Amino acid sequence: MTRHQCKWILIGLLIAFFDFRFENVNLVPDIAGWGIIIYQLSEARNHYKTYSTARILAILLFGLSIPDLFTVQWDYSLEHSNFLLGLISSVSYLAFILKLLEGMALQLEKQSWLEKSKSMWKFRKVYGMFALIPMGFICLAAIIPGAWGLYMSFLPLIAIGIIVVQIFLFVRLYDTRTIIEEYGPTTS
Repeated sequence: MTRHQCKWILIGLLIAFFDFRFENVNLVPDIAGWGIIIYQLSEARNHYKTYSTARILAILLFGLSIPDLFTVQWDYSLEHSNFLLGLISSVSYLAFILKLLEGMALQLEKQSWLEKSKSMWKFRKVYGMFALIPMGFICLAAIIPGAWGLYMSFLPLIAIGIIVVQIFLFVRLYDTRTIIEEYGPTTS
């Protein structure tokens, strides 16, 4: 992956993660962010297989974000099928991020940035653990009667946690982009 691709993937993730709304209209839909990511990973997939897998997951997330074009906001309540769609989207997003981080760790390792590579592998594990916590809460709330109310009471705390973890992800991607910028792409 080149510095240019890394930069645009970061921009695509920012577009996909944050909703830019004006009076309930999504000004930049998630589908635009996933489109940018798919385009940038098209070339990067030739360098590492993990980028190819990440691209496939980005295509899935592109498809899952299509309803965002036609609805104001999804209703993730247990009574609707959107709950399942939201859960599938969350799991796919986590798998995408883990594959993207794996590819970057392999690329850093190939470029002899062993400490940065080890740090990326550790960050990947920590990110995965913290991302699974809200998904676990959602699944438990769906299984255990009456747990949905408990989940909803913790929702603000969970939302803050998700945003903090995403900020750490964006900072890590920016840091990696800087290293790649200095030393260029490496093929496997």
